[in-house]
Amino acid sequence: MTLTVRDIDRMRFPTRLLGWAPDDVREFFRELASTLESTRAKNEELQRRIAELESAAAAARVPEPTPEPEARTSEISRAEAHGIIRKAEEQARQIVGASRAELLKLQERITILEAKQESVARKLRQFLQAELEIVRTIEETGAPALAGAASAETPHMTNDIEDILRSLETL
Repeated sequence: MTLTVRDIDRMRFPTRLLGWAPDDVREFFRELASTLESTRAKNEELQRRIAELESAAAAARVPEPTPEPEARTSEISRAEAHGIIRKAEEQARQIVGASRAELLKLQERITILEAKQESVARKLRQFLQAELEIVRTIEETGAPALAGAASAETPHMTNDIEDILRSLETL
């Protein structure tokens, strides 16, 4: 399952007994969605820029001039063409070099963001597993003070938490 910014924005969690703070969860998802959208936009811009630079480099290549009837004119034209080609090739190398450097920086940033996403998902998984254990303990022990209030809700809480844990496994 691939999460989109829209999926993250629309995700809602019901609050239950021993639940988590909904405002904190929503704020986390807003930040995650913003980071994901920013990363995707940068990646798309970089891909567009690479295509432009490759097109510019291809256009900068000047074909060899055709021989002219007069040797002197041909020699001058050839020298000018070689100068133009050298200049264009140098500019293309500089453009491609700068683009590659920018690509490496963005790829490094993406790697960092992916690591952060994995870390957050791991922490959320641990938290939800702990919550699930609490709910199961309440169900098993029939804690009198809590069981009466939550007995109708605990199967739903267990299912909800297990669903969320399964969806986190795909991240």
